[in-house]
Amino acid sequence: MIQTIMMTLAGLCGVAAATVIEHDGTSVSIDFVEIGAAGNSADPTNGIGAVSYAYQIGQYELTEAQWDTVQAISGGELGAGTSNGADAPVASITWNEIAMYCNWLTTGDFESGAYTIHNGEVVAVMDRAKAALAFGTVYVIPTEDEWYKAAYYSVSNGVFSGYANGLNVQASGDKVTGENHLKESEGGLGLWNVGEGLLEQNGTYDMGGNLAEFTESGGWGARIVRDSYFGWSTKPGAVENTDLNDKAESYASTSYGVRLAAVTIAPLEFVEIGDPGNSADGNGIGAVDYTYEIGKYELTEGQWDMVRAFSDGLLGVGTANGVTAPVGDMSWNEIAMYCNWLTTGNFDSGAYAISNGVVIDVKTRAEAIAKYGTVYVIPTEDEWYKAAYYSTNTASFSDYVNGTDVMPDGLQGTGENHLKETEGGLGLWNVGLSMLEQNGTYDMGGNLAEWTESGVWGSRIVRDSWYGWTTKSGANENTGLNTKLESYDSTSYGVRLARVTGELSSESRTITHNGSSVSMEFVRIGSSGNSADTNGVGAVSYSYKIGKYELTEGQWNAIRQISGGVLGEGSDNGPFNPVSYISWNEIAMYCNWLTTGDFESGAYTISDGVVTAVMDHEAAQSLYGTVYVIPTEDEWYKAAYYSTGSGTYSGYANGTDVMPSGAKIVGENHIKEGATEDGVVGLGLWTIGEGVQEQNGTYDMGGNMAEFTETAGGLGRVVRDAPYSWTAKSGAVENTGTNTKAEDYQSSVYSVRLAVLEPEETTAQGVPVAWMNDNGVSDEYDTAEQTDADGDGLLMWEEYYCGTDPNNAGSAFKVALSGSELSWTASSANSTAPFNVFRSIDLTSGWEQVATNVTRSATGTTSWTDPNPPTESQVFYKTTFDIP
Repeated sequence: MIQTIMMTLAGLCGVAAATVIEHDGTSVSIDFVEIGAAGNSADPTNGIGAVSYAYQIGQYELTEAQWDTVQAISGGELGAGTSNGADAPVASITWNEIAMYCNWLTTGDFESGAYTIHNGEVVAVMDRAKAALAFGTVYVIPTEDEWYKAAYYSVSNGVFSGYANGLNVQASGDKVTGENHLKESEGGLGLWNVGEGLLEQNGTYDMGGNLAEFTESGGWGARIVRDSYFGWSTKPGAVENTDLNDKAESYASTSYGVRLAAVTIAPLEFVEIGDPGNSADGNGIGAVDYTYEIGKYELTEGQWDMVRAFSDGLLGVGTANGVTAPVGDMSWNEIAMYCNWLTTGNFDSGAYAISNGVVIDVKTRAEAIAKYGTVYVIPTEDEWYKAAYYSTNTASFSDYVNGTDVMPDGLQGTGENHLKETEGGLGLWNVGLSMLEQNGTYDMGGNLAEWTESGVWGSRIVRDSWYGWTTKSGANENTGLNTKLESYDSTSYGVRLARVTGELSSESRTITHNGSSVSMEFVRIGSSGNSADTNGVGAVSYSYKIGKYELTEGQWNAIRQISGGVLGEGSDNGPFNPVSYISWNEIAMYCNWLTTGDFESGAYTISDGVVTAVMDHEAAQSLYGTVYVIPTEDEWYKAAYYSTGSGTYSGYANGTDVMPSGAKIVGENHIKEGATEDGVVGLGLWTIGEGVQEQNGTYDMGGNMAEFTETAGGLGRVVRDAPYSWTAKSGAVENTGTNTKAEDYQSSVYSVRLAVLEPEETTAQGVPVAWMNDNGVSDEYDTAEQTDADGDGLLMWEEYYCGTDPNNAGSAFKVALSGSELSWTASSANSTAPFNVFRSIDLTSGWEQVATNVTRSATGTTSWTDPNPPTESQVFYKTTFDIP
């Protein structure tokens, strides 16, 4: 994208920037005004207008010329709009079309940007922080808060007014005399060209008149509209200006237009540090046995502030030297929470276990990758040191980050990040202004000192001497001898992040019956008892495992050949390709064989090659111990779209709301180039494992074959996943649950991945291994359950029976007493372990047991009432657990 900024004064109200956005030879120019005063309070009269970040909003409503320029190359994605003239505000466009227009401005692709699009409809919206960090500059429909603030809030004096002119008095006079109040036509009301009306308090035009304008806010299917069309109106005036007016996302009218908004921040950039398994330097530092990425630059104030704006005060303000200056004045604990948010979208969940704003546990890289796949972290001292001083080309260490043993000469302003000629020769500079270092980084030899993850609890090692080049054995910050408390912050201490990506853990098993065997890999799907997605799909009350890959031809044929013709031949694309041309009935018999060694005995009752009954999965597991099944739609959906790490759903199986870009052969399982399917070049099948690994460790739940589920509906059984391409969960019919196929149906694009349920593994203290996995433990379970990771005095196994979080010292088993009734609310740990109740009237004469094995639910609030409460004026109760 080519983007040029031209600055012009907008009267006395501020500065407008004309932004020219160009993609593939098509360009459009849009004027924006900056809306600052980030973190302002909402209007006290209605709670609207608080925005925690700086942004830009269109100086004018979007014009017909700006719309038509992009509509002409949209291939019919965008409608024609109105025809009142090039400089007239465009109308008769839908909210969905405006979202696609914004996407094109952001990426040059109508379906990629802040809005996830399928079949011309928005199916997901990225929040501002994620979108800005992903794309740098993101163009959006303003939220109601963004729109309202730009219209009614004075960024200069910090107050809201009744009108967009900055007053509580309606502007007088006709539009033709300088106000955008009325246009003397059509009986006194009419539309005018942008810029003809009155300049408003923040540099905009027509937020108090001309067209009504869409906002991003609202519920799915309808969006709030602001501004009363064709005339000035106060903020509590017409319905368009009260937030009471909303319109369907497909609604179009000659009175409804839009002004766009933009949020700009430098995207996070990383460089890869390879040569895994290198030896350490002579000081024993710098050995890293895996490939990882490290920040090309120190984290900037703009990048920090964008996420801080959504942190509800968890992250501090940091320094204020400029959006592209490295951020300082934030603690190690805060940086850890920032990393968590990048990993999971949750400040408390990621590589760092957080309690009350303090890190209480750090997952190893292997543990974090096994749980999250891609993890953002503070670099260890070894990771930092290797990125700074080790040449992956020569496999040797140097004294300076320029790759030599000689300190660079010259000042930062002449190409070296040695010194900046300010503040007596020392000063801070914006990222990217200094010299490029040997591994593609900037400022590892200067600017701010930088935190690392290494150290002991309470303090962490800091590397790099601020404001100047230093050798690796130089100042304290660069020898590993400088440590700071995790709560310490300073204007001289910043950070560069690291990113580690790897294979999520899976389990390989071989199933053998009567001398025949087949091997498969499964990934565990934990977080039992999760809620459903907004469409009612995805809730699963138990842990299970699902196939890492779609079932292959090799796996199918290994069993087919001993089936006596019960199983059909299937497709013939190769042993490691997903198998197709198999019916749902045949898959059910295949599962039965895996379970019992008998094609007619298992979770599926078979008669003449047809399934006549299906057992409930938990009942089948109870009967057979380990049972192999076709996943239900809920099991399939959860494995694809639910993050067991963050506890949230995403639009795609990659764990985000943005469709992956690029062909499968360059890292995405989107399209395989060069193959042909039904004469369509560019679409084709690929071998399992060639695509990108998804958020829960699977492959191809967003591509390759469409997949059968066990769930009944319509013609037979629900099919999920659109073949041969990534799709949003609400995308193609295969991905909405509305596509069903008969149980005897076969096709070259329909396959399956299997699921397995088995007896719950437990530790020596009876704690489910699945619960241990959900809380960051992947091995040595019996040892781990005897530790107290959060330092609250309870061992991990005790936390399980209490139903508390072993990584959060603030999580406690709490019973409320009201009269003689005890009540308790289930925690996220979902423990149902029963407890006993004891009673005392004075705490000195002993405790009387008054209840045994009081049951509790994994969710909601339950209670127990003392059947014979004492008559004394005071009574005490306590609870105990019987451990199996």
